[in-house]
Amino acid sequence: MTAPTTSAPTTDNTPDPPHPPAAGDPFDHDVLPTPPGATTALLRSLLAPMKARVTVTTLLLLLQQAAVQVGPLLVAYAIDRAVPAFRDHDHGPLIAVAVGYLLCALLSGGLQYAFIGASARVNQDVLPICAAGSSGTRRR
Repeated sequence: MTAPTTSAPTTDNTPDPPHPPAAGDPFDHDVLPTPPGATTALLRSLLAPMKARVTVTTLLLLLQQAAVQVGPLLVAYAIDRAVPAFRDHDHGPLIAVAVGYLLCALLSGGLQYAFIGASARVNQDVLPICAAGSSGTRRR
């Protein structure tokens, strides 16, 4: 005679199927009630009083990225010219590439630090305008 076997209850970890939206539910559509280009127009209006600072911030970002891009150019120069010169016992080009790469890295870091600070100031100056705009009054 064999004893009856029981198995532990199994749990199904599959998620429940999504429920169909109720008919006429206003939240079942992804339609936003804004005209095309409204977001861009809003952003421009918020940044317009800070045009000079936004320009400086953009310039800092572009200069930082230019400093980053010089690094691979220096590596390519080192591979093509400085290493063959080093094999001929001419250490000057390789030392110049190393110093240039170090200066580009330092310049890139400094410009990135300045960009983060400048963009944070612009962002913090836009926040009160957004908060005031949502309450119906505008502060400066």
